[in-house]
Amino acid sequence: MQGRVLIAFAVHLLTLSGLLLALAAMFAASQQAWTAMFAFLGLALIVDGLDGPLARRFDVAAVLPRWQGAVMDLIVDYLTYVFIPAFAVLTAQIMPPVASAIAAGAICVSAGFYFADRQMKTEDHFFRGFPAVWNVAVFYLLAFGVNGIAALSLVVFLSVLSFAPVEFVHPLRVRRLRGLTLVHGAHDDHVHVGAEGADAVLEALALDLRGGGRVADLAGADAEHVARV
Repeated sequence: MQGRVLIAFAVHLLTLSGLLLALAAMFAASQQAWTAMFAFLGLALIVDGLDGPLARRFDVAAVLPRWQGAVMDLIVDYLTYVFIPAFAVLTAQIMPPVASAIAAGAICVSAGFYFADRQMKTEDHFFRGFPAVWNVAVFYLLAFGVNGIAALSLVVFLSVLSFAPVEFVHPLRVRRLRGLTLVHGAHDDHVHVGAEGADAVLEALALDLRGGGRVADLAGADAEHVARV
């Protein structure tokens, strides 16, 4: 039993290591070291993809019921998917200061609603509305030099889209489109990886790894958050 407790605690520590990566990414963003920021966010995505399967494999929720891994996961996800990318938009000087503040605020508020959405996913595992992968969206803004009104328009559009009844395919869990999305994802990786190494991490992992996130284990606090995975 002691061994199971130690393993379960280690899984919690793995989840919370995402906070350390978030802190490092935030510091990099404050220095406008965008490559480093996205590298840390990419590592956080990997952690996000590993902790859920491990938590289910070792029945962490039953072994250590005092701490809810799903809540830990939500905290880490909001920081790495939303807050740090919003901070990057605010400080990257790709828009005038007022527009940057509006864009960053729109990201934080729309994602806050999305994270709390009880109808975030359809029964056949599509995401309903833009799934708040702002780390990917902001990566493309910076990588392709989108700025000014174009950048603000894209942020506003995606923020509104998070409330729209539009379905976004999950690359692994939607069976009838799985082959197409995996082939398309692989093609995208080969197209972009030569130009930007971090693109492969964000493009391939942003939705795929979220499918293994620990929010799937949420039972006691708010079962509706299961939809995030």
